[in-house]
Amino acid sequence: MTDAAAALAAAFIGPAGASPLQECMPGVFDVPFQSRDLDDFGGLYDLKQPGQAVLYVGLIAADYRIARLETENRALRAALASGDALNESSQTLFPGLGSFMDAMNSDMKQVSVTGRMPQLRHFEQRVRNSDTRAKIADAGRALQLESARIAAAKATEAERRVG
Repeated sequence: MTDAAAALAAAFIGPAGASPLQECMPGVFDVPFQSRDLDDFGGLYDLKQPGQAVLYVGLIAADYRIARLETENRALRAALASGDALNESSQTLFPGLGSFMDAMNSDMKQVSVTGRMPQLRHFEQRVRNSDTRAKIADAGRALQLESARIAAAKATEAERRVG
């Protein structure tokens, strides 16, 4: 199950040409999916089921990848709009890939017994917090660029009136 989770995480975090889920998790889909009501944490997963645990790992990996890509997109758009060099400082706000792998490996050892993945839940919260901080930092930089543009336009207008 750990290998399947690692393969799925690599598929979501790695290059865009990801493997199909069946290739990442051979045999995991043989167990029928058994849905249940919300668990203690408000999730829809019964993490004692290997397939659902692996899919939960994939969900967190995908959220991590999406948040980082959105942050990179904002930086690229800001650089193109301003003509300045690319500022990727918001990327440093995110936890590293090693943190994700450590959390996943730790939780995969206990999930079949406890049905919980506390380290991944904590990692997921860190990603959400990092994404929020990155959005605030990026918005601040965008506001600063727009303010500079407005100030330059006002200065040009004032020079035109005088001259």
